Amino acid sequence: MPNTFLKYALFALLAGIVGCHAPGFEPLVSTNGPVTRSEGQHVQSEVAVTIRWPYRAQVLPTSAQFLSFVLNGPTSQNETVFRPEGSSPTSTATLSVEVGNGYVLSVQAYDNAPTPRLVASGTSGTFNVKANERTSVTVALSADYVPAVTGFTPDNGGPGATVEVYGANFGQDRGFTPGFTFGGVPVTVVYPPQDGTVSVLVPMTGLSGFILPRVDGVTGNSTGSFTVLKSLGLSPDSLTVASGSSVVFTALATTSEDVEFTATPSVTWSVSRPISSLPITNAYRIQVNGDGSPDASTESVSVGTIDQLGRFTASATGSAEISIRSGTLMATASVTVTD
Repeated sequence: MPNTFLKYALFALLAGIVGCHAPGFEPLVSTNGPVTRSEGQHVQSEVAVTIRWPYRAQVLPTSAQFLSFVLNGPTSQNETVFRPEGSSPTSTATLSVEVGNGYVLSVQAYDNAPTPRLVASGTSGTFNVKANERTSVTVALSADYVPAVTGFTPDNGGPGATVEVYGANFGQDRGFTPGFTFGGVPVTVVYPPQDGTVSVLVPMTGLSGFILPRVDGVTGNSTGSFTVLKSLGLSPDSLTVASGSSVVFTALATTSEDVEFTATPSVTWSVSRPISSLPITNAYRIQVNGDGSPDASTESVSVGTIDQLGRFTASATGSAEISIRSGTLMATASVTVTD
């Protein structure tokens, strides 16, 4: 009786996996010649298993180094398939089974830790193996560790601005450093996770959109959308105010999509002497708290103070420069205080 083949393919698998230390899996039985049977024997067929390990992963973690196959049905089979060397190899195996109904194929993926850990798994639906037919079976694999972003602050900022990202399964307990994308653009600077919080810098070419986490080759989900700012401005750009009075400056911004940002930009406000009167390295004297963070109350020079809402309060005659910053972005305005 002619051979019957069951083809199983894992699509969209491992990205950037290091080569495993075991050779590729050899067929369990010879595929040369037809399968024969004698009187009283069950009809035998073959299940051909093909595992493709593409370069880019969407389902299987990067750390996965071998797959355990469990075939249940009229014939039960267990087999382990190791990832061969190479960036995008293919593993193959052949199982000898009986023609029959009610087969189920389960797949478990393990890493190469000192004690291998289950990192992904999946089970097919019920299928039949028939003589003289080719059957295709799909197993949807689910990662055991899926990273998730549950929040971040602020929700907008310019390239280089620091963003605190909150979430789960960032991988530090398994020795991984998480990666993130802003609108699909990867972050190049990531500070180590601390209790589910990661500090990242907005990519220089980042785009507005979801901040998606990626750990061990698995991309997770995110809540909310981050707006990447492209430019900052101040209104008014110059102002004269009497000593003892207050005035509010307004921060303006455009987004990475070149549209006006209608919400309030997340910026740091400061006031300094005009840049022309001091060396550039000393022109901006931003006070900080004891922990190194910007003072959220006021910044001051002799002519007045400004709070983090943009309210400038004049205290003495003279000139000053108001500035706002977000990452590498900056805008300035001038203020003159009179009697």
